[in-house]
Amino acid sequence: MVFVINCKKLNMKTCLTLFVLFFSSSVFAEDISEFQIEGISIGDSLLSYMSEEEIKKEIEYNLRDYKYLNNPKLFREVYMRKKKGLYDQLSFFIKSNNSNYKIYFVRGMINYEEELEACLNKKKEIIDIITKDTTKLKTNDVTSILPLDSSGKSITYATNLIFKNSDNITVSCSNWEESFRKENNYTEGLSVILSKGEVMDWLSDY
Repeated sequence: MVFVINCKKLNMKTCLTLFVLFFSSSVFAEDISEFQIEGISIGDSLLSYMSEEEIKKEIEYNLRDYKYLNNPKLFREVYMRKKKGLYDQLSFFIKSNNSNYKIYFVRGMINYEEELEACLNKKKEIIDIITKDTTKLKTNDVTSILPLDSSGKSITYATNLIFKNSDNITVSCSNWEESFRKENNYTEGLSVILSKGEVMDWLSDY
């Protein structure tokens, strides 16, 4: 395993990326804000990484994706689509009507279209790395139907690493039913997620 550390403040942040993972050997981070994906942490302002115009365009574009939830307007999703790094895309959840655009959820995604086995292998590799160095997080494996597809043929395979306060690190593989994926122009594959517990509760409320 090759470790490449690119955090500016190693004693304050733990960098979590797809192939790059570092934990302090002496102090385990007790809070989700101590982790980063591509240098971005929970609690940061999204304005540090995108313009307000870009954020508003993304909010509008993604409105329909969470219409199945009981409270679909509580959080809004924003994608960072044009970027260079280990991930093909990043996405974020921010609360509605928050002028600072505080980040409650950050996800790094890599496409594995029609490559579920390869995705699951990479997912296991990442989980093995995390759990080897951390023992204080509760682990929960979940296989569930993706609710946007009414056929019931689209599945996500997730492992949740849960903090005491219900914040999560989640590594998952999504596998959309192929005709549904093409019709909606969706990608599928690996996601590495840092999330506040309230976002995960919101996403499961339908």
